Amino acid sequence: KQQQKAIEQFEQAGEAGLEHIAEINFEIEALDEFMPKVADDATRSFRTGTLQTVHNPPTIADGVRTPYLGQYTFPLVLHYVDDMQTVSEEAIKEAVRFFFYRMKMVVEPSGTLGLAALRSGVVPVQGRRVGVIVSGGNIDGEMTAEILKNRIED
Repeated sequence: KQQQKAIEQFEQAGEAGLEHIAEINFEIEALDEFMPKVADDATRSFRTGTLQTVHNPPTIADGVRTPYLGQYTFPLVLHYVDDMQTVSEEAIKEAVRFFFYRMKMVVEPSGTLGLAALRSGVVPVQGRRVGVIVSGGNIDGEMTAEILKNRIED
């Protein structure tokens, strides 16, 4: 019951949901975050401990197309996140296609970053239990059609 409540809180909080991750009632060994390579301000901020900026990054993951982490988000990232890495635009597209064709889910590019990292091999998962948070279906028809032109690789 407490775990379900925490998950509901996380989902309702949207982008600010990171602050609720500590309330989820199961053991988390590590919390990794992923960002597009072309919108790497958060990753650079995490690595340096200093807020970094990026101007209008050309990523399809528009939910993370911000110039910098916010004043509330950045300290939470530094406190809760164990590692942060980047993924390519093609890996993001492949994850969108995977969700659509294999899982029958419409997921916006920003919501696929975790799966993009797993499927592209950015994170080694051999022998580990891994959970991926998937969020958002805010993707327009033209973008969806463009991404889905190619089938997923087996």
